[in-house]
Formats: sequence, structure tokens, C-alpha cells
Amino acid sequence: MDHVEDFVAEMNDALKDGSFRRLTLGKYRGKVDGLKQVQVRPVETKQGGLLSARIRFETRDVTENIDALEDRFREWLADGFRSAHLHTATQDYQLEFSKRGKTRLNRSRATMSGEATSHDREKQRIVPMDRPYLRALGITSEQGEVLPSRNDKWKQINRFIEVCEAAFRASPLAEEKELRVLDFGSGKGYLTFALHDYLRERVGESVTTTGVELRKGLADDGNEVAQRCVCAGLRFQSGDIGTFPASRIDIMVALHACDTATDLALHQGIQNGATLILSAPCCHQEIRPLLQIPAVLEPMLRHGIHLGTEADTITDSLRALLLEASGYRVKVFEFIALEHTSKNKMIAAVRDVSIDKERAKEEFRKLRDFYGIQHQKLAELLGMI
Repeated sequence: MDHVEDFVAEMNDALKDGSFRRLTLGKYRGKVDGLKQVQVRPVETKQGGLLSARIRFETRDVTENIDALEDRFREWLADGFRSAHLHTATQDYQLEFSKRGKTRLNRSRATMSGEATSHDREKQRIVPMDRPYLRALGITSEQGEVLPSRNDKWKQINRFIEVCEAAFRASPLAEEKELRVLDFGSGKGYLTFALHDYLRERVGESVTTTGVELRKGLADDGNEVAQRCVCAGLRFQSGDIGTFPASRIDIMVALHACDTATDLALHQGIQNGATLILSAPCCHQEIRPLLQIPAVLEPMLRHGIHLGTEADTITDSLRALLLEASGYRVKVFEFIALEHTSKNKMIAAVRDVSIDKERAKEEFRKLRDFYGIQHQKLAELLGMI
């Protein structure tokens, strides 16, 4: 009796009738250093259901979407996995290989019974939950589960990496074999670690990331976690955004840099040739006291809450136009839902030689003049005001 073929038949039947719950491969005896386990689960995405494999190493995980599970399963067995456990809604199957290569197939009561629905399928996340740095930063427990008190931060991390992935794939950087990343205002490093991890998985060991943080204690803490979790190529440095001695930058990140610190970071990215700029501005203060309110808008903007919102929108609109005038294709969009954070706007800019820089300059001047704005930090740094 061929136990492997029987196991594959049960797996394919479970996929066809919707009873497939999980496939786990273990007892790895192959030649790939640090490889430990593979877990395959059905997940729900906006595009529909699919199978997602988490390939676990000693210090990292790799996530892979599976199109043909049978083919991939046979490859894993050939690579050196000596155990496979299939969970279905009706029964469990355990395939084992002896040291001499003989197989044994055991059947047992289902441990994951119940109908699989979009509610109980694991939602696909780009960032695997069992990353060591997530535990070290207090996002997950020792068992690799997200702590209830950190659920909002976990959603923010994954949303940020989704944004990075889309921007990265749309940029020329997707073809590069070496990347330099600078994260201004890295804070405790939650997003810095996640971005570095994501890029190392996509590009390789040639990715170097520097988190720049004004508070030396936080930079020291970040370096300690990076060393403990073996995050090669990642370091944190104490420094000020405006005076930090940057040179070449491929990706510039500035999340929640307060008021004109966002402008300083954008200027660093532009001046140092960043191909991709990602900025989530906050604490807009510069423009509001400078606004000369047009008469037609006075009935609306006499209300402080409206004036504040208008000033924030004008500030980031000017920044977007200045980025376009510097040769970037720009998108401004919601970063994460307001129930998770009030700092929810993202400016994503990709260098693009086809941008009409003169049009952007003219639109900047018209908007500036309409509100009677005499100065704006990024425009001053770029010599455009």
C-alpha cells in the first residue's frame, strides 16, 4: 500500500469538498539550514479564498501562496520532511517516514471539525506572528499569539507593510539587489523592524536599514532587540532629522514626524535621491496661523474644527505638489482606519521622470497664493517659495 498516495488523495478530496483545515510538515532532515516546519492553511483575502504556507526557520518565517498544493507537498517531502499531518473537518491523517524510508499512515478523530467559514479562517497577514522581534517588542506572547492589548498596533504594522509592498512593487526598486533604507523618527521601532524583515525576505541580505531616533534610549533599545533577534543589517542611531548626515537613500520613511519634522524628512529623501518616500504626517501646526481665509470660505472656516482640518489638508496638499515638482509620482490616502489611530494619512511618492514638474510648481503657487501663505518649510528648503 502506498501511504503517500493515500495521504495525497485524502488531501485533494478535502480541498475539493471544503473540509481541508490545515496541513503541517515537520521532522525536517534536509540540507536547508534552519528549516523547521511548514504550515498550510486556508485564508480569506479581498480577492477570495486561497492557501497560504508559512515556512518556518529558526530565526525567520517565509509566507508563500500555494496554487497547486499537491505539487508543492511532493516537493517538500523530496526536500527532506519526514512527517505530515493533515487536519480535515471529518478526520485527521498522520504520515510518518522511518529512518529506512518506510511509511506509516495513521487516521484519528478530527481535531478541527466544524464548517470553515470566512469568520474562522485565519486572515492572511504579510507579517508572520511568530517573528522573534514581535515577542521582544511586546506585540506577541511566547506562544506567538498577538496580545489583546496590542491588537491595534499589530493591525497598523500589517497595514504599513501592505502599503510598502504596493509602493515597492510599483517602483524601480523591485529589480534592485541592494537597498538602503532610512527611517526617520523610528521610535520604538515596530514598523522599522517589520519593513526591514519584509525587504530582506524579498531582496536578500544586501538590505541595510537605519532607524534614526532623537531619543538615545530608544535607539539603544532598538539595537539591543536587533542584536538579540539576529536582525542583520538593521541598526538604530540617535540623531536629528534635519542634521542627520545621510548620503544615498533608496527608501525614506518618516512616520508621525511632528509638524515641520515631516518637511525635514521629505527634504532628506529628495536631496539624497530616494526612489521611494513614505510619510505619515502628524501634528500639523505651521500653516494654520498663516492662512488668509478667502471671503467665500469664511462662513465655513470660522469654526475651529473646520479650520484645523482645512489647514491639515492644505499642508499635505502643498507637500504632495512639492514632491511632484521634485520629480515624484504621489498618492495621498488613508493609512489605517481612524478607530485604530487618529494619525491616519499616508503620503507615498515614487520617483518618476515622466512627471510634469512645471505643472506641479504652477499648481503649488496657485494654492499658496489662494490662501496667502508666505512660507512653508519644505518649499523653503527646496527654494520654491
